[in-house]
Amino acid sequence: MKILILPSLCTPESGSAVLTARNLADLFRIEGIPCAVCSDPASSFHGVSFYSAPRPVYSLYGGTGRSYEEYMKACGALNHTYLSSDYQAVSEAVRKFEPDLLIEISRPAAHAVAAESDIPLFSVVSVSEYRNQIFDASLLNGLNEFLSEHHLEQVLRLNALSRMSSLRLAFGPDLFQPFSASESIVRFGMPCIEPLPCRIENRLSIVFAESEQAPFQIRRIIRDAFLGAPYEVSVFLRDSQMKRKQNIRPVNRFRLSSVNGSRVCIHDGTDALTQYAIALGIPQIIIHDSSYMRQWNAAALRHSGAGLAIPETELTMERLYETYRQVCADDLFTENARRLKKEADALGDLSGLMNCLPR
Repeated sequence: MKILILPSLCTPESGSAVLTARNLADLFRIEGIPCAVCSDPASSFHGVSFYSAPRPVYSLYGGTGRSYEEYMKACGALNHTYLSSDYQAVSEAVRKFEPDLLIEISRPAAHAVAAESDIPLFSVVSVSEYRNQIFDASLLNGLNEFLSEHHLEQVLRLNALSRMSSLRLAFGPDLFQPFSASESIVRFGMPCIEPLPCRIENRLSIVFAESEQAPFQIRRIIRDAFLGAPYEVSVFLRDSQMKRKQNIRPVNRFRLSSVNGSRVCIHDGTDALTQYAIALGIPQIIIHDSSYMRQWNAAALRHSGAGLAIPETELTMERLYETYRQVCADDLFTENARRLKKEADALGDLSGLMNCLPR
């Protein structure tokens, strides 16, 4: 068995798809299964075979991200030119690595390669892909032109692609990732191998992996809110040259395990970060934009009672610190976070995927 992992490259350095792909690679390495990744070099995979792929160029499309299709269009991932170049990159990786299974995360070109190579394809999906939001059908023109060139049926929604996969995977409790039973999606509680038990320390983790806010603004807000506090503040801020100062420690290469041991995790609401904090049983504060995925996770978090949320447009030093103080002061947030962890534990961790692999 050889497996090729194909994460979305919309945010190649630290996006939700790349973080999940790293955990998949860790699982297969532990299980002794040869695996490879076809991704942008900025995604920093180590210990696996690596094949380079181009990242999409952000589109001039001004959608608000109410639908998954609008988000992918804004990322440039539905552009015909990009899909064609990504198809070439994935095809070359398949030719050289000769995998027995492909696992894609929001990578449309993978479906054409899998069909033409007659290789089983697994898809990692999110609830945001299955929201029946109305959008301009012309958003899919580039994708449908690409599909027609490769003798695949045109689609009206992007989730029609993942429905063609041999298996669809999702992570997290039903409150955060609700799917209809008719979708037949295999669910695991967490997108990682179960974290080792760790003592909760007086430490705060802050992660902005996909936020489009100006890094210098977020950097200033974090320093104004937490510089000099009597606890360590671990910060990952994409595209920022943040330097260590007193109790604030920047993380240059983020991995989900960096969050372990934190008392609270403040992050931008991507699926991987939300689900990992649930798996650790720690309260969260989500700073969300208008995209459906991050808004949904923020709403589900508030509903669960395991944390609070702040819209990016309302993020200030005062609002951030007061929200953090509120979460720390009320033990109910921690109790609800531990309840969510039990739900995730009952669904099992990523290692359950081994039972789904083709023999």
